[in-house]
Amino acid sequence: MGRHPFHWARKGAALAGQRGQALVVIVLLMVVLIALLALVIDVGNVYAQRHQMQNAADAGALAGAVALAKNSLASDVEATVRNYAITRNGAEAVTTDIRGPAVTVVVSKTVRTFFAGVVGIYSLDIQASAKAGYQGVGAMTGLVPVALRRDVWQVGQAVTIWDSDKTEGFYVGDGQRGWLSFDGSYGASKLREWIENGYQGVVRVGDAFEGAPGVKTTDLRAFESKIGQVVYVPIYDHIDSQGRYVICGFAAFRVADVNTQGSNKTLTGTFEYSTSTFEPGPSDYGLRTVRLLE
Repeated sequence: MGRHPFHWARKGAALAGQRGQALVVIVLLMVVLIALLALVIDVGNVYAQRHQMQNAADAGALAGAVALAKNSLASDVEATVRNYAITRNGAEAVTTDIRGPAVTVVVSKTVRTFFAGVVGIYSLDIQASAKAGYQGVGAMTGLVPVALRRDVWQVGQAVTIWDSDKTEGFYVGDGQRGWLSFDGSYGASKLREWIENGYQGVVRVGDAFEGAPGVKTTDLRAFESKIGQVVYVPIYDHIDSQGRYVICGFAAFRVADVNTQGSNKTLTGTFEYSTSTFEPGPSDYGLRTVRLLE
C-alpha cells in the first residue's frame, strides 16, 4: 500500500525548508568569507600603504633636518619636506612643525579599499609621523691638517690664515691657524697627503695633537686644488701644557684663495653650514650630523 499523498507533500515541504535554510547559511558564510577576504586583502594593502607613509615621513623629516642644519629659511625647509614626502614618496598631505634644531613631519594619504566596501568601509586614512634633528659632530675623518681657534669661527665671514705669522711661535698664526700633525709626522709629503685626501683616521672632540712647525709653502700650495671646494677642519679651544692643540669641534671651510708669493703666504676662505654622517657631539661649529629622533 502506497503512502498517502499528504505524507509526500509534507516531506517535500520539509526538504524545501531545509534547502531554504541551507541557502541562508550559504549566504551568511559568503558574507563572512567576503569579510575575511576584505580583512586579508585590505589590511595587507593598508599595511603596505602605512609602510610607504612612514618612509615618506622619515624622508621628509630627514631632508627637512638637513635643510635646517644648513640654516635654511623655514619656508625652504617646508618646501624641502613637501618635495621628499609628497613628490618623491607619494604622500597626499603633509604638515611640518619646526622647533629649534628639529623638525616634526606628519603625512597622510586616503586609500580606497578593495572589498571592505561590502561591509561599508570604502576608504581609510593612513597617517605616519617622524621627527629628525641636528647637532654638532663629535668625531670626524677626512680632515685637513689646519687647526682653527674657535673664536674665529663665524659662518659667512672671510677668514685669512697667515702661514708665515710667527706671533705665537709655530702654534698659531694671528690666533687663527696652526699646521697640525695628526700622527706625529712633520714631513711635507705627509701634510700634502692630508690636504689632498684628508686624514683617514678618526679625530674626536677632546683629542690633542702637536703642531707642525715652520712655513710650509709647498704644502700651502696643495690647497690650490681645493679652491672653490669645502674642506673639513678641526676647531681647538686651547693649547695644553705640552703644546698640543685640544680639539673641541669641527667645521666646514670653503677655500676661496691661496697665496704662496711674498713674505706673508695666505689661505683665505669662509666657514659655512654643512652636514656629516658622523656621530653627534656636544659642540656645534656649523658642521652638523642629522638623524631621526623618534
